[in-house]
This record gives sequence, structure tokens and C-alpha cells, in this order.
Amino acid sequence: SSRETTKGIMVEEDSIDLYNRLNFTNHIKSDMSLSYKGILSGHPDITNDDTRVVIDIKSPWSKKTFPKTVEKARNPQYEWQVKLYLFMLTKQTGVHWRYGRIAYMLVNTPEELIPDSENDSLHYMDDLPDNLRQVIVPVELTEDDIKKIDERLDIAIKYANKYRERWT
Repeated sequence: SSRETTKGIMVEEDSIDLYNRLNFTNHIKSDMSLSYKGILSGHPDITNDDTRVVIDIKSPWSKKTFPKTVEKARNPQYEWQVKLYLFMLTKQTGVHWRYGRIAYMLVNTPEELIPDSENDSLHYMDDLPDNLRQVIVPVELTEDDIKKIDERLDIAIKYANKYRERWT
């Protein structure tokens, strides 16, 4: 639990609304819960069954922490998070979910979360044009990624089974 996580949870709908407005879409928060082999699990923010795209919404803490370019927004952990959602959907549906996005959306921080030590102007975004309030990082799940995930899962399962055998 952190102030950043708390903000993300509190403004998720605002971020999805901003995404929809800027991208001419009509997405809603997914209530989907994914799991695979009892090891992987997750809750993607947005799934589109028609286009087989997963969108993970990120709501940065402030203007200062908002990545202003795709290059600055790239984060291998977030990219693999989306790849794992795509992987689980591919395994669950039998259809290759290949593409995803990490959508950094710059929305207002709830007033009660803004510390006295930070300037309010860092947390209110209404003065910015909409086109400066999003950065989208494309993500692709390749066949090599699928092989890598399958291999690592097999290793993890074998390790867990040996661990259980030894300690139970």
C-alpha cells in the first residue's frame, strides 16, 4: 500500500474515461479474473474481446512522475504484466491475444491524498491540453514470449513440487 497505489485505485474510472475520450473508445473496467496452472493470476484493467487487446491503465502520482514519452514510459515489469495477461487469455480462449497497451493517464489526484509538502499544481491536470495527458506503450506477446513463459512455468512447478515433497 502506497499513496501512488491508493491514487491509482481511486482514480481508475477517471483514467479510463480520459482514455476513452482521447481514443474515441467506450471501454469499461473489466471484472475479469485470470489464472493459469494455479501459479499465474491477475486482473486486467480493460479487455476487448473483438480486437483481443488488453489495456493496463496507469495513473501517475503527479505531473513530475508522469513519463512524457514512450521511451521514458517503458517499464519491463509492466510490459511483462500485460504479456502475462495476454498469455493467460490465449491459454484460456485458445485464440492468440497478441497485442496490449500500457496507458499512462494523467488525471487529478484526489485532494485528500495531496501532502502539504507538495505544490497543488503538480496534482491538478485541468490546465493541460488533453493530448499531453496520455502516453501509450504498445506491448506484443510473441511466440518466443509464449515459449519463455511456458518453460519458466514448468520449472517453477517442478521446483514447487520438490519443495512440497521435501517439507511436507
